[in-house]
Amino acid sequence: MHLFNVEIEKITLKKILGDTMKIQNKEHLVEIIKNDAYMMEVLLDTAQLNLPDWWISAGFVRNKVWDIIHDYEETPLNDIDVIYYEPDLISVEREIEYDAQLNIINPNIPWSSKNQARMHKKNNFLPYKNSIDAVNKYPEMPTAICVTLREGNVILHYDYPFEELVEGIVKPTPFYDKDSKNHYIYQQRIIQKNWIKTWPKLKIER
Repeated sequence: MHLFNVEIEKITLKKILGDTMKIQNKEHLVEIIKNDAYMMEVLLDTAQLNLPDWWISAGFVRNKVWDIIHDYEETPLNDIDVIYYEPDLISVEREIEYDAQLNIINPNIPWSSKNQARMHKKNNFLPYKNSIDAVNKYPEMPTAICVTLREGNVILHYDYPFEELVEGIVKPTPFYDKDSKNHYIYQQRIIQKNWIKTWPKLKIER
C-alpha cells in the first residue's frame, strides 16, 4: 500500500474511533472497512463474480480487528477466504474455476474460494443451510466473522460477543467448546496458527 494512503487511513481511523482508538460497535467496524482501500478493493472485485450467498470470511476482518488492537498498519493475509453457497455445484473444480476468474480480475490477491455447501464434510457436521450457518460453525469465535457487499452496502456478520472480539479474546464457538467432540480441532488450530506470536496481546482460551 502506498505510504500516502496508509497515512490517510490512519487519520480516518482516528476520526472513527476517537482518542481511545478502540472499536466500540459493529457500526464502527463497518466504517473502518469502508475506509480501508484494500478491503474495499477485495470486496468490489469479488462482487463482480456475483456468486450465490458470497462473503469474505475468517482472517479478512478478524486480522483487521487484531491489527487495530496492536496498532499495526496491516498484517499480510495468507489468503482471502471467499465463501459462497451453491448446493447444485459442489465440485472442487468449480471452486478452482472461480479462483481463476478472480485471478483474472485481480492477480495480486491470494484468492481461495470455498463452496460452503460441501464444507460440512470436513468436520462431519450436518449440511450447512447457507454461508452464515457455515461461518457460525467455524472453530474460533473471532474467525466466525464475515463481510459482503449487497447493493453497494457493506454488510458485516458476527453472532458472538462483540466486546470479546474487540478485546482480542479468542474462544471456541459452541460447536468446538470443551464439552464437544471437536474441541481437539480448536486446540490444534491454536497451536498450528500460533497467532500469539504475531498478536501478543490476544487472550486465548486453551
